[in-house]
Order: sequence, then structure tokens, then C-alpha cells
Amino acid sequence: MKKTFFTGAFVFLSTFLFFYCAKQVDKDTGSTSATFSSINSNIIQAKCITCHATANSGNGNVDLSSYARVIATAGVFSASSPTSSKFFTQINAGLMPLGGSKLSDAQIQAVSDWVTAGALNN
Repeated sequence: MKKTFFTGAFVFLSTFLFFYCAKQVDKDTGSTSATFSSINSNIIQAKCITCHATANSGNGNVDLSSYARVIATAGVFSASSPTSSKFFTQINAGLMPLGGSKLSDAQIQAVSDWVTAGALNN
């Protein structure tokens, strides 16, 4: 009886830890979905907003504080064309975030997919 209980408890705990750790690994690799909400919270707020909370000459006049500001900043996003979007080309080349580590391939792909889909406020 005790052996069955401990075996069951071990299997349950192992399964829980496996899925918990797998979720943490995905989080650590920068997995981001191709929506503005996800890109905003996982990329813009986490890596860009320190420098781009308002537009000024020190940050290239790029304000990423809200969806409206992101879209209104000329040349930053070109809906449906990642290669024409300054935000994408800068992160893809590893030039941004300035002084920070390059975004993961998954994060860069999410930005590309979001822009290709029309850079919607979703």
C-alpha cells in the first residue's frame, strides 16, 4: 500500500515538475506570439520602454509607449512589410535593444509575423 502511494506520488510530482520546467524553458527562450499584446509585454515593455517611453532626439524620436504611438511614429512600422519596418530591421540586425542582448529568433519571428499580418492592435 505504501509503495503504491509513493510510486503514485512520485509519478505525479515528476509529471508536474516536467511540465513546469518545460514551461519555464519556453519562457526563457523568449517565446512570443504574433500579437501586439504579446509583443508589447514580452519585447517592448521588457526591452525597449526604458529608452523609448517618449520620443526625443536621444532615442531617434521613437515612442513605443502605446499602440497608437508605435503606429504613429513614422517609419517604425510598415504594415505587411517587415523589411520596410525600422523596428524589425533594427532588432533583426541586433542593433536594438541598444546595449542589450539580441532578441531570440522566436521573438524576431513573432515581430515579423505580426507586421506581415498588418501590425494589428490585437
